[in-house]
Amino acid sequence: MATRRTTGGVFFPFFFLKAHHRHPKVSGYTTHYRFKTTTISNANATNHQTKPNQSSSSSYIPIEQLVRQRCKSGTLKLDEALDLFKRLLQTTRRHLTSVMPFNQLLGTIVKLTSQSQSQSQCAIPISLFKTMNLVGIQPNICTFSILINCYCQLGRLDFGFCVLGYIFRHGLEPDAFTYSIILKGLFKEEKTTQALNLFNNILENGYRFFTHVTFGVVIDGLCKTTNADAALNLMREVEKRNHVKPNVQVYNAIIDTFCKENRLKDAFDLFEEMKRQGIVANVVTYSSLIDGLLKIAKPKEAMCIFQDMLDKKVSPNVITYSILIDALCKDNKTDEALKVLEYMHQRGIKPNVITYNSLIYGLCIFGQRGKATQLFNDIISQGFSPNVRTYSILVDALCKEDMFNETNNLLESMIQEDVVPNTVTYTALIDGYCLKGQMEDAIRIFNSILGRGQKPNAVTFTSLINGYCKVKRVDEAMLLFQVMIRNGFTPDVVTYSTLIDGLCKVGRIVVARKLFENMQNCGQVPDIMTYGLLIDGLCANGCFSEAIELFHKMESYGLKANVVIYTIIINNMCKAGKLNEANELFCCLSTKELQLDTRIYNVMINGFCNKGMLSDAESLFAEMVEKGFSPDNWTFNIMVQGFLKNKNDTPKAVEFVRGWARQVCLGMQQPHLL
Repeated sequence: MATRRTTGGVFFPFFFLKAHHRHPKVSGYTTHYRFKTTTISNANATNHQTKPNQSSSSSYIPIEQLVRQRCKSGTLKLDEALDLFKRLLQTTRRHLTSVMPFNQLLGTIVKLTSQSQSQSQCAIPISLFKTMNLVGIQPNICTFSILINCYCQLGRLDFGFCVLGYIFRHGLEPDAFTYSIILKGLFKEEKTTQALNLFNNILENGYRFFTHVTFGVVIDGLCKTTNADAALNLMREVEKRNHVKPNVQVYNAIIDTFCKENRLKDAFDLFEEMKRQGIVANVVTYSSLIDGLLKIAKPKEAMCIFQDMLDKKVSPNVITYSILIDALCKDNKTDEALKVLEYMHQRGIKPNVITYNSLIYGLCIFGQRGKATQLFNDIISQGFSPNVRTYSILVDALCKEDMFNETNNLLESMIQEDVVPNTVTYTALIDGYCLKGQMEDAIRIFNSILGRGQKPNAVTFTSLINGYCKVKRVDEAMLLFQVMIRNGFTPDVVTYSTLIDGLCKVGRIVVARKLFENMQNCGQVPDIMTYGLLIDGLCANGCFSEAIELFHKMESYGLKANVVIYTIIINNMCKAGKLNEANELFCCLSTKELQLDTRIYNVMINGFCNKGMLSDAESLFAEMVEKGFSPDNWTFNIMVQGFLKNKNDTPKAVEFVRGWARQVCLGMQQPHLL
């Protein structure tokens, strides 16, 4: 086993020792490193060491004080933090210094690097820890806790336990901060049972290692790995058994999870309990409730909570405003969302990456990709660092517009910025190629994901299956479907629906029906889209009676047919010569609280025209316009060709052509003759 020695100290397993600007590699062997240790009391004893010579300037700030101020400011950037670390080291070479400023900087750098997608950046604190020991700075329990936290951020809790083992072996005592980090790491790796066992041991051994922070970590971890009920039960148990009253952070974690589970009544019940217990709700509490209400489309109630928050003198923060911006963007109100962003700037509240991602996503999905790109460029010019999700949103939008050159340029820029594309990024690229029918390019990207050691997800497989179905290579789609299952991915309703549609379009209706049955046997419940695609496929393949049977079966399961399914049924009734039945069904749609559209009118008008019932077609055309539905190119084509083919009524056909021309002049559409 390779080892590294220094004078004095003891052996300790040490990983990621490469310089922070290089990509770390973890091999199968362990490198050892010696370092000295100190207890907290020893570290505190060094705090009174002589300061470096002060300049004559009255504005001189000792480095230890500067570090403390900058770490507390919340505005410290990684480059400045590294520069401060370098200056601390220079001070150390001239004077003995306390470990405390190093701990402050290391803790801040761990927070800064944990937000990075680059593993090399995440490993920076470990490299700095090594440097500290090389120059003789003795770590204390706080330093070791920060090191454990760094390993947890890297997903290497096993290395964190190595550090904990060293702490025990060398007479140091973990504190509540250490245990909180270990608990957080266990929950992050979804080792819920081990985390709860450790927490119970902490409680059984007295309250020396217990704080409300520890309690909050466990409640939050349970919320994320299990559900709100499990967290609430633990809160009640600890309160009853150990007489520990939950604080606002504990309540917030459970309220937030109730909101995410769409259990708003439970969330508000707990909110009222908080108030009865005399616990004052903070910005996190209110933000969670606002978010929950907006997600279930209750904007008025959300605004009432927002107003209550202001009345209680609780100031909204970046999270609150980001929630509002996200809701506005998803409701296609991007102009209002941009006004909220401007208001944030006026209030001195700095938007974060989540704020900008919501805006960029909203602009992209509602056809304003150019505006999204401009916003992206603006925030970069202001020194803001987008994350992998920001890039992935834009990659998806560019691919959907067939702008693959721009996509590749964006990917190159992403890599240059040390933001590593993830499975979501590559899946967006795969989906773009699939939509364009470029399956060889899509498979090339898929293989590159595997080559980089990344794992595709269910969406990746579904995109490829959809691509193969679109180019009518259904056998390859079916093969990929089997590969997906063998690799442990569960096909969802979208996957099944995509494959059923592909099978129907190539006439393999028997296989499609069988897949529809298998889907339900596997626990996937068909939704309205699945039924619509299979009904359409049955109709297209001459199985109209089976389609009607499936239609009634769907309704018996409590699924209400939408306008798309009624359009399919009415269209195929017309094609089958059942015009009276089609008209009866069409006439009763107004009683079903359905939002009709131009397409369903077109289908019925076309049915009348094909039967030579031009007066009925003309009446329905007039009704359509009267009810506010704008005729499109297909509507006018149907009417013009109906009068020319059935009655050779050129004047009437010309009348509709003129009406069409007037609509074109108003800028409503471009003429297109079928």
